[in-house]
Amino acid sequence: MKKIDVSVLSELLEEHALEELRQNRIRIKEILIHQNGEEVYHRVFGASPENGKTNGKPMLFRAASMTKPITSAAVAQLADAGLLDLKSPACRYFPKMERMNVAEIKNGKITSLHPAQNTILIEDLLCHTSAGRRRSELHCQNAAQRGG
Repeated sequence: MKKIDVSVLSELLEEHALEELRQNRIRIKEILIHQNGEEVYHRVFGASPENGKTNGKPMLFRAASMTKPITSAAVAQLADAGLLDLKSPACRYFPKMERMNVAEIKNGKITSLHPAQNTILIEDLLCHTSAGRRRSELHCQNAAQRGG
């Protein structure tokens, strides 16, 4: 597996964590990077809301939706190994997704169902853009609105 340059990555992550602390968006953040089964970086920023301390050891945090980054990392590893194509239709791996419908909702109620506009790709699932416009389309639209 290809090694990433942890020094560059850790510098960016540290900068981001310190900015979040400065803006009071977080009180504590722990960054732990493992590469090829080895811990290559570990740092705690801020202090525990419970006791105001950090002890440098891995801590327990309340976290929501933590399966998303783990699943995304696993999918990225499969893609890096050439075992999964992010541009492939999701129905290749999940046949029931071949004929997906999209609900139209008005006033909190489903008013109609119609076939999805696009074939759902694996990358759509990772970007939460399934059956809607592609991430690249949204990026182009946003850039056009900004004049760039």
